[in-house]
Amino acid sequence: MTFAITGVTGFVGSFLARFLAGRGHTIVGIGRRALPEDNLLRSILETYQCIPLESSADLHSWWKIDCLIHGAYDTHPGREEINLQGTARLAHLARENGVKQQILLSSYAALRPASSGYAQIKAALEQSLRSVAATVVRPGLIIGEGGLYGRMRSFILKYPILPLLNGGANRVPLVDITDLSLAVEYISKDIATGAFNLFMEDVPTLREVLTEIRSKCRRQTLFVPVPTLVALAPIALAERAGIRLSITTNNLRGLVSNDQVAVRSDLSTFIPNPRAWRDCIH
Repeated sequence: MTFAITGVTGFVGSFLARFLAGRGHTIVGIGRRALPEDNLLRSILETYQCIPLESSADLHSWWKIDCLIHGAYDTHPGREEINLQGTARLAHLARENGVKQQILLSSYAALRPASSGYAQIKAALEQSLRSVAATVVRPGLIIGEGGLYGRMRSFILKYPILPLLNGGANRVPLVDITDLSLAVEYISKDIATGAFNLFMEDVPTLREVLTEIRSKCRRQTLFVPVPTLVALAPIALAERAGIRLSITTNNLRGLVSNDQVAVRSDLSTFIPNPRAWRDCIH
């Protein structure tokens, strides 16, 4: 199959591109910046095209695409409408040019859109892409080398003391990035439609996750319980001042609100034996 992946230079997009290419698929990459000549993705991409979400540019090779995976998301403040309109524009172009399948990489957070601005946009994207019959994939917190999980791990490696939201009592749905990629491949081959929640059946608390990371990293980081509102206040002030931090209010609100959603996981539908979360943490 030939896949086009938006956001191909990001954490999930780049892993998915490498994974699918390794499984014998052809990958067309779409990103919002020019791809440097020394970028390792060049060795696996058939082509790469710079199409920012706010651009009116069109893809040159729609005719060869079997599945378009929407993975682009601009996290900069004030880009909410661009995320929504840019993704919808590409989705409609793909449909008009005969692309048979589209997959939206949404988020578990979209199940509770009132929890954060990020969740609201992901939920709005799901609604918008219904018009092109896109399949929706809602992963939990993705265990891999980047994203929020990667930042949590880097904090434990770097700092001796870390605040722990609500004492770490909130439960966090998790999915390994390899299992997520396998599920996406299965969905594309089966042309499965609808919305699928992809996370492990065993949903640990935030404290359990951080404690396991600390153990695997052989650190002795001290976790200090902090009320969520206390942790949110300085980050919100920094965001209003235009200061970009590695953790955002969207991240924190998502972590504490995920356990307020009660849905079943569809992961075992595509992965008969998904990895246990403790085995994925390194």
